[in-house]
Amino acid sequence: MKAGMKTYTRFIILVILGAAAHAGEVLDMQYRQLMLDEAVVAASQNVERFYGQFAHSGVRVLEPTEPIETVWNRISGGPIVIHDEAAGVYRMWYNTVWRVRGEQFGLTRAPGLYAESADAVHWTKPALRHYEFEDDSGANNIVYGMGFDSVTRDPGAECRYRAFKGHQFVMHTLSNDGRSVAETVSMGFDKMAIPNAKEKLEATGVFNADRSNVSYDPVTGRYLGMFKTWTQLEGGRDSEAWRRSVALAVSGTGTDWTFSGDILTVDLADDDWLHGHPHVAAPEQRNAADPPPRSELHDMGVFRYEGLLLGIRNHMYVYPVAGNNRRGHEAGRFGQHSTEQFLTWSRDFEIWQRPPSAERRPLFPVPPVDSPHFGFRELRYPCILEVGDELWLFHNVPEGMGNELRPPRPTWFTYATLRLDGWAGYRAGAEEGWIETAPFRADGALRVNVDAEGGALRVAVLDEQGHEIPGFGREQSRPVTGDHTAAEVQWNQAAWDDLAGRTVQLKFYLHGAAVYSFWTRER
Repeated sequence: MKAGMKTYTRFIILVILGAAAHAGEVLDMQYRQLMLDEAVVAASQNVERFYGQFAHSGVRVLEPTEPIETVWNRISGGPIVIHDEAAGVYRMWYNTVWRVRGEQFGLTRAPGLYAESADAVHWTKPALRHYEFEDDSGANNIVYGMGFDSVTRDPGAECRYRAFKGHQFVMHTLSNDGRSVAETVSMGFDKMAIPNAKEKLEATGVFNADRSNVSYDPVTGRYLGMFKTWTQLEGGRDSEAWRRSVALAVSGTGTDWTFSGDILTVDLADDDWLHGHPHVAAPEQRNAADPPPRSELHDMGVFRYEGLLLGIRNHMYVYPVAGNNRRGHEAGRFGQHSTEQFLTWSRDFEIWQRPPSAERRPLFPVPPVDSPHFGFRELRYPCILEVGDELWLFHNVPEGMGNELRPPRPTWFTYATLRLDGWAGYRAGAEEGWIETAPFRADGALRVNVDAEGGALRVAVLDEQGHEIPGFGREQSRPVTGDHTAAEVQWNQAAWDDLAGRTVQLKFYLHGAAVYSFWTRER
């Protein structure tokens, strides 16, 4: 059995075991409960589960303006954004592509640059002058070389920032204001230690691990690493192709990494999704020698969100285009590529879940081909901020960039938006439906994130035998109407405080409404 199929099979088994492991457990109410999986929702009727999608804002937050950024009019990848609440500033790290004078495609560098903002929309580029780049001595550069893939902040280390780069497998310790590099050390392993590295090298003669994403998990105090590797997908339309995938590792310091051996990859449903994608040339438009379209897991970033680890899977689509429009450094292997982002989640960094195939859709869809947002869209991590009642996902705008090597067209940064806690939800239309939660111990005040514009939400509280508790039934529930990200649930003749310490379940009755999350404690 090939590596990709082993991983896919193990993934399915782990999802089944994970759902079984959570059955009957009491929910941990120190976190918001998201409507993502059966660990939260025990039963439902006449409702539809759906998964959220980010929407383009169209706001240009950063453009190439400095000389070092305009050699190719390109600020590359995506921005890394962290809100330093203590300092009252948003910090951004990003990369550019710089060509040595006089060379068209020869020696290049990708310096790591810095910007900051008071509102996450209007950014300034301080003149740091750490390195001189020809006539650009005032550039806002931090590091010379290959820039950054991800940046972490460890509150236990005086909020010291650490930046990681996959090309070089190094960790840069940054200053407390993130504006300079204090120390650079090795991440403590050779790339041949990455699972599947030797197999890929033996099979093809090359192994490329040019992307890595590292996050710091404040709950476990560990660094979580997602390192690029390669697998094959047995049963896929191009089963011989080695596809980009992600190997998982953990570290206590950022330099003593231990690989779990697990590899996250695409599955057969991802190939099926791409096969019917509107951007892909129909079979009659392809050349006989064209390989079939395939999906690859280019990279993935992980971040802590309430009680879960959420992962944004950056899927790279490889496909021939109508008219065999091949160009650039991938010419002869495939025609075009773009990226689309999907959601995954875990409670322990070991068992990863995704929406079922029938319900799967992109977290951040590929826009139309004629849109500037179309192309090889990349994310660096962390890239998501909570701003008011929204989540903002920062990314690059590729201006149609596909296979072209170092395109001259400009790129810039923007953000997309999603409702707070809008990763997934349950909704009902004109006919009422309901969902029943797993049990938990009542405390605090019960609040819900609900969109009931034109409809209503009512909540019944059930005892451990599944019966309505007197005074807390559906009929006594005050209907929640309108669109709210934090609506308090109340009853006519009973108070939530009366239930303090009891193990209860909730039954949400939905009529023309959608519910996204619930909780009992302030965040």
